[in-house]
Amino acid sequence: MAGKVFISCGQKLPNEIAVAHQIRDLLKVKFGLDSYLAKKIQSFDDIMQITRELSICDYYLFIDFGRERLWWNTKRRGSLFTHQELAIARHLGFSEIIALKQKSVMLEGFAMYILSNPEVFISNEELLSKIEKLVHERGWNKNYSRNLVIKDIVKNQPIPYRDRQMSSPRTEVIWHGHVLNQRNDKAAANTLVILKNITDASGQIRSPDTTFLKWAYHDTTYSKTIFPEQDAYFDLLAIDTGNPLCVYLHSLLDMVMVTPTFAGRPPIIAGPVGRYKLTYQIFAENFPLLEFCIVLDLTGNINTTTVSI
Repeated sequence: MAGKVFISCGQKLPNEIAVAHQIRDLLKVKFGLDSYLAKKIQSFDDIMQITRELSICDYYLFIDFGRERLWWNTKRRGSLFTHQELAIARHLGFSEIIALKQKSVMLEGFAMYILSNPEVFISNEELLSKIEKLVHERGWNKNYSRNLVIKDIVKNQPIPYRDRQMSSPRTEVIWHGHVLNQRNDKAAANTLVILKNITDASGQIRSPDTTFLKWAYHDTTYSKTIFPEQDAYFDLLAIDTGNPLCVYLHSLLDMVMVTPTFAGRPPIIAGPVGRYKLTYQIFAENFPLLEFCIVLDLTGNINTTTVSI
């Protein structure tokens, strides 16, 4: 997943819309960065979408275009909505901010206190040139995220596994989800993972078990702190080598005290052969919700069954 830039700039005039799209293309072509560019606001839902995008973006690019001229001097006011987005970004704790303002714009209000020395530009050509220079100098890149990231899925060798509902171990192949915290200033405390739902080939959606999943290499750990610039693995799913159409979760339900049976808990998938989409959610204190999907191609053969993001 590429690093994502929230482009906060006025789009009141046609030339502002054009340069906003040029900035988006520049970030993608030169630096491999994705961007979010807020469209025209029409409703409360549009505002909430902007807030959601702010919470999941990694970088914040603030561009203050001039608006109405002040009657008592030659300065202009900046874009009101852009300043409001800046306030939300500050509240969300963005540390990677690049700020530019048009030469005629007066620095006032909230921006005056948090933007001590924004870059000044006159023309759109100068704006694009300065953005390219500043992004390069700050080292913005597609590999950084201020949020939790799923790096990859790891398939392990068959091992015996036994929970409290099984009278004897079952040999399983376990796939692990690899989670990264790339922040250098914040731990992801109380990180929890759930399976939200499963979609089968017919389109049917079900949620057989939404309790917390187990973190890998720990017998009974369902909540974990991922420290800055550290990673962790959780048990994504497991398949019985003796019956490779049966897919299991290692979840908090494993801890439920019942009379053990040989089979243990029922599988979340028991065939048939086909493609399944599993949607997971990761929660952590002071981090946005991370939702991701994996595709399980269940073949009935443990060697050819695949799991991919």
